[in-house]
Amino acid sequence: VRLLEEGSDEGRIVAAEGLWNLAVYPTLRRPIARAGAIPALVRLLEGNCLEGRTAGAAAIWELSAELGLDLEIAEVGGIPPLTRLLENGGAEGKTNAAGAFMNFSADSDVVLGAVRQSGSIKWLVRLVEEGGTDGQATAAGALWNLAGFDSGIRRDVVDAGAVQPLVRLVQDPGGCEKDAAEARMNAAGALWKLASVEGVPEDVAEASGILPLIELLQASSEQTQLNAVGTVAHLAAIGRLAEELAQGGAIPQLVKLLRRGKPEKNGLAAEALMHLASYGLGFHIAYHGGVLPLYQLLTTGQVRMCHGGLYGKVTGTRQPTVQ
Repeated sequence: VRLLEEGSDEGRIVAAEGLWNLAVYPTLRRPIARAGAIPALVRLLEGNCLEGRTAGAAAIWELSAELGLDLEIAEVGGIPPLTRLLENGGAEGKTNAAGAFMNFSADSDVVLGAVRQSGSIKWLVRLVEEGGTDGQATAAGALWNLAGFDSGIRRDVVDAGAVQPLVRLVQDPGGCEKDAAEARMNAAGALWKLASVEGVPEDVAEASGILPLIELLQASSEQTQLNAVGTVAHLAAIGRLAEELAQGGAIPQLVKLLRRGKPEKNGLAAEALMHLASYGLGFHIAYHGGVLPLYQLLTTGQVRMCHGGLYGKVTGTRQPTVQ
């Protein structure tokens, strides 16, 4: 940290890279912060040396993963220089800056306010649009994280034009298989959070997002499946999208998730199927074997929600039955 504070430009870069490597270990993050590294790293971010700014952002990315250190980063003015790096840094610098935003927490009004005032969302969306696969994946992860903050942030992300580039990332991120899988997972996570904003489900459908989301219901990653089914549950609540989901093959995939998914995924799959049933697709759910797993989940308490609409549509009764 002393070298970071007092060294030459080259020495400060080496020091930042060393702190980055050390901060990979969670037990070292607070000692690094206590030694005064965060203000020194922010000063490096504010400088004119692109290599130094890139290394400083990498260290900030790792440190921000520790609970509470994002607040210190915000309090010492770290968010504006991270935003400037998103705007005019190189590919690595932009990715590192996006990584820090991926770790920021909504627990503090200071962090929330600084993020909204910084203009960072516009540049994160630009990175999703124009970056390499690594940068796109990280920026999409940052938007996923930020969209979980509050409705105001979600509106900001939508207004910045995020939906179409996120859908394109879900469709075909390119790059190596590992990076592509991460990009699709993060993009689906961002779309899940944004789909609660009025008009976004229709925007996702208009951008041809339904089929790739249905494909992700079969992904090997549990988190990717969860993100996809969360988004699909929002889309299924829109009447004119229900038939498109059914035609795209969503119902058998949702039923499969009911049979072998974890509780949160079960609940979202059940929610999506309930919406689809309410739009006259209960027969299709029954045809694909969805009634019994839904009944089992609901009656055993693994999924807790009102299911009268679904059973009314599937069985033809006005109220749920136990027969």
